[in-house]
Amino acid sequence: MPHFLYLFLLFFCPLLSFAQERLQEAEDSYSNMQYKRATTLLIEVADSIEKSGGTPSSDIYYNLGNAYYRQQQYTEATLFYLRALRIRPDFEHAKVNLRHAQLHLGLQEIEHDEMFFVKWLKMFINAYSVEQWTAFSFLFLILSFVAIAVYFLPIRIFARKIGFSVAVFAMLSTTFCIVNASIQRYRYHHNTQAVIFAPETRLLTSPSPHSKEISKLREGQIITVLNDDSAKGWVHVCIAGTTTKGWMTDNGYKRVIATHSPPIR
Repeated sequence: MPHFLYLFLLFFCPLLSFAQERLQEAEDSYSNMQYKRATTLLIEVADSIEKSGGTPSSDIYYNLGNAYYRQQQYTEATLFYLRALRIRPDFEHAKVNLRHAQLHLGLQEIEHDEMFFVKWLKMFINAYSVEQWTAFSFLFLILSFVAIAVYFLPIRIFARKIGFSVAVFAMLSTTFCIVNASIQRYRYHHNTQAVIFAPETRLLTSPSPHSKEISKLREGQIITVLNDDSAKGWVHVCIAGTTTKGWMTDNGYKRVIATHSPPIR
């Protein structure tokens, strides 16, 4: 057995076994309405996967969101539903439960004021993950090679024309899928969403406690982090779904992109 394969099995087999055991325990706890226990177990699994350099599945984050939801901890549920959607943008159950969590927090979903074709394009891109768009690109690439081969075969002109047309279509589709995969990959690695965890946070016009107040951010509210300057203790944010921007102190929120977010100060 190659040395690297031996090391892989030695390291990951115990990890997979640990994760499977904990996930089964979490499922049993959830079924028995022991939601706090289920939450603890799922966080253990997510932490162990992250420490190994992997990424927890969207289902783990979704189940964490559900466990917190059952405990009426809707702010935590919001965070984990967003983490599930970061990995799998087309996760419809996570979208629905996120809306329910926001309603329980007294927050209404804000409709984005975008042109219909922009909304349609975003929905189409988000319908598939990075892996799926990448798989589609490989399939179209193979199809383009086959079509090119047909074009160069000594066969009838009509068949060669079809081969040429299919090759052009397949190459354009390959490029389209690669672009969409890149967009999804960028969105995943540059996610700027965050959730307010403090009971009430002031949104100000400038990074100064004496500046004018724009509005108050409520617990569970979703924001977009525009500039995180933690050295100065301020962060420039935008309220999700709006054009309202302002400054808030660098505390009382957790980023979607990281499980181990800074503690609330």
